[in-house]
Amino acid sequence: MEKVWFHWQLGSALYEKNDCRAALTVMSKMPRIPSGAHRMLAGTHACLGTRAKEALAVFLNVSPGDAIGKQRRQWEKMNTAPGSLERWIGQMRFAGLSE
Repeated sequence: MEKVWFHWQLGSALYEKNDCRAALTVMSKMPRIPSGAHRMLAGTHACLGTRAKEALAVFLNVSPGDAIGKQRRQWEKMNTAPGSLERWIGQMRFAGLSE
């Protein structure tokens, strides 16, 4: 579990730095990918313009009720850096998450 958590959190930090290629590289080293990490992978792929829909589909198999509004409510208190939440929401839209 430690390697999974480390790679997921480091990937998230790199994503926040807008270094999506490095984020994807780090996250791909996870020995297994938890369902929530597939959502992060979808955002990272969207940032790169690659395979976002595929990663989001894996996440939605486990969390079928997820939507843009739910993402906004879930992350608005944590994503406080200017533009961070809107960037995430935009990439979730790109990945195909419904409103």
